[in-house]
Amino acid sequence: MAGRDGNRAVLWKNGVATYLSSGSAGGDKPNSVFVKDGTVYVAGKEAGKPRLWVDGTGYYLSDSAGEALSVSVANGNVYVGGKHRIKAPSLNHPGDGEQPVMSG
Repeated sequence: MAGRDGNRAVLWKNGVATYLSSGSAGGDKPNSVFVKDGTVYVAGKEAGKPRLWVDGTGYYLSDSAGEALSVSVANGNVYVGGKHRIKAPSLNHPGDGEQPVMSG
């Protein structure tokens, strides 16, 4: 079972807690646990970013805001579903006679 202890993501196995994160201000959160051949995969978020923990070792999946919502393993491939925020391009306002420029 996975959940939170304060702002920390935690995985419990047989009543023993394994802390996956140190706890960020936004609240770290595990969302899904999957076990395959003794390897434990946990999908969630840490510091507001999507995170995958494999046997307790964490890997950021993006440097954008978001969260990993589910994880599965099949044929040696790890599949993670989730969401992340993509920055919308901004329009730089040109001076007189200049063309607008998209950036992002």
